[in-house]
Amino acid sequence: NADPHFDALRFIDSSGDWLPDGSQFVFAVFADGDNELAIVDVASGTIEQKIKLDGIGAITSPAWSPDGQFIAFSGLDGGVSDIYTWDVRTGALRQLTEDKYADLQPTWSPDGSTIAFVSDRGGATDFEALTYSKPQIAFLDVASNRVTTLGVFGDVKHINPQYAPDGRSLYFVSDQDGFSDIYQYAFESRDIRRITMLQTA
Repeated sequence: NADPHFDALRFIDSSGDWLPDGSQFVFAVFADGDNELAIVDVASGTIEQKIKLDGIGAITSPAWSPDGQFIAFSGLDGGVSDIYTWDVRTGALRQLTEDKYADLQPTWSPDGSTIAFVSDRGGATDFEALTYSKPQIAFLDVASNRVTTLGVFGDVKHINPQYAPDGRSLYFVSDQDGFSDIYQYAFESRDIRRITMLQTA
């Protein structure tokens, strides 16, 4: 918070992410009243780069691609949050989702082909009636921008998706029984395994 490069960290509703080789860390900051991305060199602790993204308001949950070329994040434009990527090498910005749904917490698959994220793309969402699904897990094919959803447990909260290192399963938090616990979903078998049981802890 004492760094002169920015006003404050966006730490309450946003996480950061490591470059795959661990040499750099990207996170969202407040600077001059707007959100920016900042990249810090881990060894020296110096800010290597500040990325101001014109036209995008709130920026949350930056996530580095496995090859280190792209940073995915959730960005707010016109009151709607979508998933974007920023090319570290060229500086090109790409909008991957563009609709009325809220798209948050992107995370890359280990092969870089898919981004899992949190969205209100459930059956209970009706924009005309102004009703919305609880947060669900969605998947975005990076090449085609095609979005699919993970239909498990019904209209209950699903947040914070994280791929297993081998890419064969996904971990996420769900409150399907009233308690927020971690679950593992296996893509091939479609089996769901409960990892934690907090009500007995």
